[in-house]
Amino acid sequence: MTHIRTGFLISAGFVFLFSGCQGNDPSLPVVPYEGEVKINGKPIPGAMVVFHPKNNSDQVISPPTGTTDEAGKFRLTSKKDFDGAPEGDYSVTITWIKPVALGAKVREGDESARNFLPAYLANPQTSGLVASVQKDRSQSKSFDLRFQR
Repeated sequence: MTHIRTGFLISAGFVFLFSGCQGNDPSLPVVPYEGEVKINGKPIPGAMVVFHPKNNSDQVISPPTGTTDEAGKFRLTSKKDFDGAPEGDYSVTITWIKPVALGAKVREGDESARNFLPAYLANPQTSGLVASVQKDRSQSKSFDLRFQR
């Protein structure tokens, strides 16, 4: 039951993040930003990448987000699709949850409702992943996560 509850809470958090993406300050300029996510050198499709501003005291912004494609590549969205992220330093979180079909019943132990990455990567205080966005230039960042199998 814990996996179901955790999967639901993470999914609900994504819905909240996406609904808040349009709430960014329109005067805050953004910079195109893309990257890729791999596990042990292999791309992972469908991972959610969230850039959490380290200093959000000046202006309230929703975290820039991106979802990896089949090649593990993502482009960040802040105000509109794939526009990038505001300048600044970020803690980065990555989660990888297989999608559940709308209306599907999720049972305990169902692999489709859990985060396939370690829980510490879903928390900006514990992920250890960081990125910096600098104004006036497109940027890219690769995250190659290494795990023992």
